[in-house]
Amino acid sequence: FMLSVQSPPVYTPREYTVGDDQGWAPGVNYSQWTANKNFYFGDSFRFLFNASEHSVVEVWEPGYQLCNESYFLPVLGLPTRQDDGRTLFKVVPPQGMHYYTSGNGNDCQSGLKMALEIK
Repeated sequence: FMLSVQSPPVYTPREYTVGDDQGWAPGVNYSQWTANKNFYFGDSFRFLFNASEHSVVEVWEPGYQLCNESYFLPVLGLPTRQDDGRTLFKVVPPQGMHYYTSGNGNDCQSGLKMALEIK
């Protein structure tokens, strides 16, 4: 009698370019971009944008809903607002929803925000 033991599959974290070739910009449907993707701890998100016009900040849900960056989520070692045009966020706990928005002008009200679920 032989017992076969299989180890669980190993997950290799991925780096996603937010919005793919459209990047982080007004007019991109980020709900559609996230719709068929599964995101996990260890994954990271590269936000590519025109640094003179846009920025990105991770916020709590009220900041996403109200387009108010003062609800920012502190990121260890990073300033609150990222405006270098090539920002990389690595997924950290908790599981559930994570929210990102632009902190520049009316960007958020124009749709430059993204909600995604970490599994």
